[in-house]
Amino acid sequence: MPLVGDGALTLALAYHSHHGLAGRSRVRLVPPRPGPRPLVLDDGFLEDERTSDRLRGRSLEGPSIHVLLPPDWSGARVDGALLARPADGRLTLPIDGPFHEVAALEVAKGPSNFVPFAPRVVDGGPFRLRFRLPRVAAGWLLLRGLGAARARLTIAGRSREVTVHSYRENLLSLAELGARPGDEVEVAIDRTLTGYLGARLSPTGQEIRVELERPVVFAPHALDVRRP
Repeated sequence: MPLVGDGALTLALAYHSHHGLAGRSRVRLVPPRPGPRPLVLDDGFLEDERTSDRLRGRSLEGPSIHVLLPPDWSGARVDGALLARPADGRLTLPIDGPFHEVAALEVAKGPSNFVPFAPRVVDGGPFRLRFRLPRVAAGWLLLRGLGAARARLTIAGRSREVTVHSYRENLLSLAELGARPGDEVEVAIDRTLTGYLGARLSPTGQEIRVELERPVVFAPHALDVRRP
């Protein structure tokens, strides 16, 4: 429910978690006003630098980002491209979202041959995933729903074993793994930790198992906005 007062907008929220627990919160929003420095109007932007001449950072959202320019800027140079100033001073910039799909994703259970990956993999036992990395310069490999405590990654013929969480997100730096855009990756796991919530505690009365999810690469868009 919106509550308006003292020039700000306060949103009162009521929600339920995936366990069915109720919660309430309030968010106070202050309308943006043009100032001496450029300003990103979207959530999920991590600032690295913001001065009267430059804005630099990374966006965790997409597919666009909105930048409010200072009144004395005639336009902006965005990632090297010169853009004219809009009438209202707000630039709308199309950007890549932070999540990038892997290519040629396949799965194999035990010693069987690889087949195209299909959703709803909840079985236990040894599994292998095989895929190619997207062509992004840098980022993190995001693995979810592994159902295991360890994973062996093989990239360009080099193998490495890592500790992972059985059902939460696992972020692995592509730079630390020595992975390059377009590399083939194989992930081997033994899914012995596939139970997430027992039937007695489940809101549906049925056991909830850990589902193996599609890997993606998390690569926030780097934004560089300068005074022209």
